[in-house]
Amino acid sequence: MPERRKPTAILERSGAFAKNPQRKRARANEPIPRPFGNCPAHLSSTDKKIWAELFAKLQPGVAGDSDEMAFEVLVCLVGNFRHREKLQLPQVIGEVSQMNLLFSKFGMTPADRSRVTGSPDDRASDPLESIRRAKTASDIVQ
Repeated sequence: MPERRKPTAILERSGAFAKNPQRKRARANEPIPRPFGNCPAHLSSTDKKIWAELFAKLQPGVAGDSDEMAFEVLVCLVGNFRHREKLQLPQVIGEVSQMNLLFSKFGMTPADRSRVTGSPDDRASDPLESIRRAKTASDIVQ
């Protein structure tokens, strides 16, 4: 099976473009997402707390505003998982599978986190970091 396509930011940080400049040219018109972090107002207070919890664990530079819907799905799946006594076993298995896939896509598993590289000062230059500091769990829940 072919290896998954790596995000441009990861390739840039790892020096892949210095080695193969044509890779960067091939991605020249790739859209650059804006930072995200605004919790949807329609989520329940429990889901807003889960959003804040997962958002705080999201690694810098991994997600942008175009990923908000997928992140919302992940938040809802985690909420369902935490209240799984209400669900039938086949539904739990399917939802856990989807939840694990989304954790992987957001670099939130040990194996996927090992594929994300960065420098120690990433948090200082990361636009999401200022949002993280400003939006604590209590700010998001309100």
